[in-house]
Amino acid sequence: MKSTLKLTAALLCLQLLAITAFAQDIQKAFTGIWELAQAGANGQALQNSPPGYLKIFNDSTFANVQVRNTGSVISHGGRFLVNDSQNYTETALYRLPEMTGGPLGKGFHLKYLFSEDRKQLTITFTLESGIESGIALTEIWRRL
Repeated sequence: MKSTLKLTAALLCLQLLAITAFAQDIQKAFTGIWELAQAGANGQALQNSPPGYLKIFNDSTFANVQVRNTGSVISHGGRFLVNDSQNYTETALYRLPEMTGGPLGKGFHLKYLFSEDRKQLTITFTLESGIESGIALTEIWRRL
């Protein structure tokens, strides 16, 4: 009985270690500066995005930057957490006042998919609040 419990505990520890290693590997795959290449809403054809929309991931933080004629601004930023092999959560801690979105500090769930070489990141999500609530968006980001 004791040996079975020890074996079960050891297997659970190994599984936890594997899950933690996987999450850290994927978290590192996000790290870098990404430029929005294409976007589309509600399953329509993706359109090329104008230049100047950047997403920066570093460790467990993110920031979305817009390069404008009047200068660059961080539109929103905060923390992100990889949930599993297809989903991650962004928790905005800052947002420009004119931007819509859920309350600051509330997790926002997104789906992700990396290209095989991890130079392209596809993110899909559905807006949850504001006048655009319910719109399903797809964004394709390319690593800079």
